[in-house]
Amino acid sequence: MEYKLTSMKKQMIRYLYELIIGFIVISVVWLIATYILVVSGIVIPANYNEHILEQNISKIKNAKKVSAKMLPEGASFGVISSDGMFYGTMTEEEARYSKSLLEEKKHRIKGNCVYCMIERDDEICIVKYNMKAKFCTRYDKYLPSYDVISIFLMAISYIIYIYIITSRLIKKWSEEFKKLNYIINEIESQNLDFKSQNSAIEEFNKIFNALLQMRDVLSNALLKQWKMENEKNEQIAALAHDIKIPLTIIEGNAELLEAECESNNHYIQRIMEGGKEIESYIDMLIRFTRTEVFIMDSCCFLQCNEYSNELLKEAILYGKNKGAKIVCQADKIKGKLKLNVPFIQRAFINIIDNAIEHGREGTEIKVVIKRKENKYVVVISNEEMVCKYRKERGEGKKHYGIGFRYAKKMIKMHGGSIQCIQNGTTWESVEVCLPIFD
Repeated sequence: MEYKLTSMKKQMIRYLYELIIGFIVISVVWLIATYILVVSGIVIPANYNEHILEQNISKIKNAKKVSAKMLPEGASFGVISSDGMFYGTMTEEEARYSKSLLEEKKHRIKGNCVYCMIERDDEICIVKYNMKAKFCTRYDKYLPSYDVISIFLMAISYIIYIYIITSRLIKKWSEEFKKLNYIINEIESQNLDFKSQNSAIEEFNKIFNALLQMRDVLSNALLKQWKMENEKNEQIAALAHDIKIPLTIIEGNAELLEAECESNNHYIQRIMEGGKEIESYIDMLIRFTRTEVFIMDSCCFLQCNEYSNELLKEAILYGKNKGAKIVCQADKIKGKLKLNVPFIQRAFINIIDNAIEHGREGTEIKVVIKRKENKYVVVISNEEMVCKYRKERGEGKKHYGIGFRYAKKMIKMHGGSIQCIQNGTTWESVEVCLPIFD
């Protein structure tokens, strides 16, 4: 889909332009409405009192005595003679203010009121009237000032208009932010095969293009890394298989020597034991180089309690063969595990083997199975247990770290995690967490 690109600056200018146009339109609508109300007689215009006064000004000048009937409705007056006599309907305060205007002899506006001076024979009549629009007598008793209602309605109309056009602009930007969040979430979840996004806003389009370029670069880098890793694993597996051939020859010749030379059986036996040890590490290396796809394609769902029984049974049997005491404890857990049983089983056995070989002789190995939130948790502990293989001086044991790395790799492939828990300077236990599927 093609977009006509526009910038956020242009959108903001258009937004301000719409605000100004809206204010003008609302003002014009108010003027038209006011005109219609004035024509229909519902509203009395602001100059109505002035118009009535102009019509009656000759009567006021020529009358023997001014009366309220000559004035617009609601107006008050005061007549001041040349000798200072005063009469009229003004309050004392209005009268004092009117007397202060005698020297100027011209109209004066005070707020919404107008003080109009009319000269009579030896007298001056000052009329005070309002200069503001109001409702006719029928509605004026029940409604507030027309000016107040007008300002209120105009303000409400303008606020509603601002809300509408602002919401429209926010909606446009929100849609673009949703697209941006979609791309970020896909990258965070390591899914680089997501649909490309386009925007009609220039700034967002630049961000989308930059993220898509980053995706392509990252995808190519990961693909290259995966190919290199695959090639490396294939080379290691091929090398391991090639080593097995001369190793088989060595073992075969050692067996022949054992049959012929009984005096050197001790040395031949050590050669055979070394050969078997090398073979076991080669087998482990081959398993370690298996790809994740190969392993995870062979997964199946298993009840948690069923697998717990299988794991504890295997652990006890392995400990018995190693001359170690395995103490087991398993809670009843509802749910299923998605496992490749032989591979994950080997991972747990490697951890148990680690605990046996690096713990003090005669120490109990504890295997505890429990549920923590939505995780299947296996805790394997010993009084002195390390989380990596190392050479133990004095015992002549050699370890290459493959077993524990294999365990970490298998657990990670199954969507789990592994954590070594330390107490002071001593590693006491290993905690493995696997996801439970309800």
